[in-house]
Amino acid sequence: MIHKITSEEVLKYLGDYLQLSLNEIKDLPERKGNSFLNGSYYAFVECLEIITIFWDKAHLYDLDFAPEERFPLD
Repeated sequence: MIHKITSEEVLKYLGDYLQLSLNEIKDLPERKGNSFLNGSYYAFVECLEIITIFWDKAHLYDLDFAPEERFPLD
């Protein structure tokens, strides 16, 4: 049976997951030449921006930062 969690827990989990994924993709040498990896990276940064900008409790979970500074879109 699936354990239900609150929307706050979902946003916290999603913020952590996005950062983990971005850290894994960020320094991959093949990212620049791989449109799937590069597109995923951009999409994950955009999703993380939505959480950090619009979620009023982001600061409680260390999600109050500028994603594009931590994960540059080069």
